[in-house]
Amino acid sequence: MLNVIDDNLVVEAKGIYSIEKLLIARRLMYWQVYLHKTVLSAEQLLVNILKRAKELSINGIDLFATPGLNFFLKNNINKSHVNNNTFREEKKSILDYFNQLYDNDILASAKVWTEHSDTTLSLFLFSAS
Repeated sequence: MLNVIDDNLVVEAKGIYSIEKLLIARRLMYWQVYLHKTVLSAEQLLVNILKRAKELSINGIDLFATPGLNFFLKNNINKSHVNNNTFREEKKSILDYFNQLYDNDILASAKVWTEHSDTTLSLFLFSAS
């Protein structure tokens, strides 16, 4: 059903309905999964937790974090730093630190932050469990 002609991807006439069904199914899945109210609220909670952790780190309060996460918590990285790759520390680029980040880094750090003395940070996390 799919062919390449003159460096263009083309679909045979009999395959148009299959492509249409695929696109509709993906759109419906996106709405039902990624725009679900539970997912959106969990995302907002995670954003607020990370904002509070960054605020504390910038103010000099020591938080548990992996090296990759710690770099982003302690430094104000903006779009121009990323585009120009101008922010360098210890001969590592921003992308090197970003490549060190995994979801487990944030989950493990957040688990430790539940016991932190900062009430706001620990309550954010307590409400998530």
